[in-house]
Amino acid sequence: MNGIKFRSQNNGIWSNWQEMDKKQITTGVEFETGRIIDGKKEYGKILAIGTIPSATSQTYATGITNFYRYTHISGYTSNVWADIMTHQKINDNSIVLTMEGENIKVTTYTSSLANAGYQGYIELHYLKNE
Repeated sequence: MNGIKFRSQNNGIWSNWQEMDKKQITTGVEFETGRIIDGKKEYGKILAIGTIPSATSQTYATGITNFYRYTHISGYTSNVWADIMTHQKINDNSIVLTMEGENIKVTTYTSSLANAGYQGYIELHYLKNE
């Protein structure tokens, strides 16, 4: 099997194996996740924010239009010692990710991660007013 495959059972009879649809996702480009939440389509976007802030906060525009609400937000760095962004400060090495309307704020408490050239990525899932 070369991808994720699935099959279902109906009244004790298994269907043939089917390959799941693969989504082509490009950083910075909105995509549909395939989920419907409260009657609204869920969308996603991956943002490349470049080198993370150095012992400061920086706000990033998401470019989302008709924004309603977030359903999932996660962030990480791309370096060998990847760090996961959190929603609150745990220690001075924390990279904190907060929402400000349709914008995202990233806060760091040390310059060591930025000095090491850590690149940040944020994945957003959200609903729109449509």
